[in-house]
Amino acid sequence: MAFAVHISDGVLLPSWQLLGALLAAGLLAYGARRVGEDEVPRLGVLTAAFFVASQLHVPVGGVGSAHLLLNGLMAVVLGRRAGVAIGVGLAMQMLLFGHGGWNTLGVNFVVYTLPTLGVRPLLRAAVGSATLRRPAVRFAVSFLAAAVLLSTLAVACQWAWCRFGSRECLPPFGKAWWLAWPSVIVGIVVASALLAWLERRLERDPVYPLGLWLGGGVAYLTVALNVAVLAFGGREGLRDVAGVVFLANLPVVVLEAVAMGFVLAYLHRAKPEWLTPGR
Repeated sequence: MAFAVHISDGVLLPSWQLLGALLAAGLLAYGARRVGEDEVPRLGVLTAAFFVASQLHVPVGGVGSAHLLLNGLMAVVLGRRAGVAIGVGLAMQMLLFGHGGWNTLGVNFVVYTLPTLGVRPLLRAAVGSATLRRPAVRFAVSFLAAAVLLSTLAVACQWAWCRFGSRECLPPFGKAWWLAWPSVIVGIVVASALLAWLERRLERDPVYPLGLWLGGGVAYLTVALNVAVLAFGGREGLRDVAGVVFLANLPVVVLEAVAMGFVLAYLHRAKPEWLTPGR
């Protein structure tokens, strides 16, 4: 079973489990190196939030579930220490509630942690930039974020339409894909422009669109990486399960993007030092 991005034992090939364990050991060592005493309280709070968030989940067709990820938030607040919080949280979830498994703990850790790398340096560079305050730039960032999510949704919906409607498998990219239809392209462009205009009209903090990109981007990469692991490293017959997991978690990506926008805007006003210091 794939519990959102918690892959259980018996799902992956042994070679993928071994590779995941080796990568996890390296990522955990990198994140835990020289942890200071002043970082422990923040690590504890974020670990608890991460642990609780995955308990609120929605089952999906008996093959998995969807829930908040929060690894984007941990990357913003903790930097490279996010891997420490993720590792502790995943281990506790497995021991207490059986989410995941011993053999796949490394893979689950990598799926959650790998997309968080580089978020903190990107954030530090962008928060202090005057470019982000320009209306045209804010509109472009929000427009692109919406367009990517809507395009992905179109592809996922077509996959579900073909898969569960017992229709012919999707052909190589061409006119048969909805995303190549002029009406769909125009609809995505118009909807993205409206959403970007709405964000601008709300007069949010200038880092709000940055939060959209970071939150949605980290969540999107996490779900995509999980799906890739299931599709290429899973045992026979799991390709369709990977598709279901991806489709079910698209709303999570949108929710993470919007939530990160609000959280980042709040932290920028109330705790700007959380967004700028080192690690």
